[in-house]
Amino acid sequence: MRIEPGTRLGAKSGTELGMKMGSIVGTGLGISLWASLAAAQALPPDRPAAAPAGQPGPALTIHQRAIAAGYTALTLCEGVLSAGRTPEQVAATEMQGIYPEYQALASALPAQIDRAARLVAVPFDAGLPPRFAQWRPLTGCTLAPIGQAAPPAPTPTQIATPPLHAVPADPRPWPLGDAGIAPRPGPALSARIDAALTGGYGGVTTGLVVVRDGRIIGEAYAPGFGPFTPNRTWSVAKSIAGTLAGIAAGDGLLDPAAPAPVPEWRSPGDPRAAITLDQLLRMASGLTSDSAGNRTDAIYFGGTSVTEQAPFWPLGAQPGTRFRYANNDILLAIRALRARLGDGDVAQFAAARLLGPLGLRHTTLGRTGRAISSCPRRSGRPRATLPGWASCGAPMASGRAKTCCPPAG
Repeated sequence: MRIEPGTRLGAKSGTELGMKMGSIVGTGLGISLWASLAAAQALPPDRPAAAPAGQPGPALTIHQRAIAAGYTALTLCEGVLSAGRTPEQVAATEMQGIYPEYQALASALPAQIDRAARLVAVPFDAGLPPRFAQWRPLTGCTLAPIGQAAPPAPTPTQIATPPLHAVPADPRPWPLGDAGIAPRPGPALSARIDAALTGGYGGVTTGLVVVRDGRIIGEAYAPGFGPFTPNRTWSVAKSIAGTLAGIAAGDGLLDPAAPAPVPEWRSPGDPRAAITLDQLLRMASGLTSDSAGNRTDAIYFGGTSVTEQAPFWPLGAQPGTRFRYANNDILLAIRALRARLGDGDVAQFAAARLLGPLGLRHTTLGRTGRAISSCPRRSGRPRATLPGWASCGAPMASGRAKTCCPPAG
């Protein structure tokens, strides 16, 4: 194994983010990156980090540095190893616009990529192991918890499974396959698509697909993206969670009107046991949240499992009496599904009942950093292509959702 000297990202993209990137190249899989990262830049464990030069604000704690490192590791794993984009491209897009307290540090932390082991490591402190994110088939990139050493080497089967960007195109017509995508729209639609990609409607657009009457009539992408580039989804993944819950209800596994089968609420007298699955899916659980959307940094970027954090918020209102946008409610809905599956893998259920029937071959669902997943964990980490998202939404828009995913049995 050798470590190539780090280079500064942004030289090709015109930005100067200061992220140091090294590419670890080796033939021996399963070799821990810890030894090779021991000399990486890090701060002593007995004091918080100083704020980056030129950046105002208080110093970050070790935990905040760990969260920033987790964001960097997971984002690079998904963007480079899963989507096949360059570190420079990821730095210019996915590494921008994150929480301001993490932005400067996440862009400056050193990172190392082992493409053979499909592993990203980001050191952040001399007293703790780096943050690790590793790609696996179906579940995609998994972020190890803070303090965990390098994950095990991938199995031969996992090594033989191509990442999403290398999955061959499906010759079947869209929406079950990939034939018929990337059409050439007429002048009027082309002008609007061009406006979207050049900031004409505000924000940053990396791709656009237009569907009409069951056909893709317009499609375009920003540089570095394409029809087979899996995109991160953020809260769009809540639609996947709701769809899986609906499929499970159709299969008789869940009853939306009944109390959600969350095992952590089964203690006698726990008032949260009355919260229904429908209330979770509508974000009307009444559970307390510390902020609008109840930031779940520890789950999304710390490697904490859903069952370690999400179920333990107390009630702040009677269930069904208040809407409050909350990530935890959707996480808990999928926790309920996992419980109904006998703590089985929700990813396997999703593959058999949703991804497979819709032909979503370029999709992974993401998972927590623990052995048993609550995936998809609505962490913004499910990845899918834009034609894939369109094929997922088209049956719902046309009212044919039951025909594409009929009840099992």
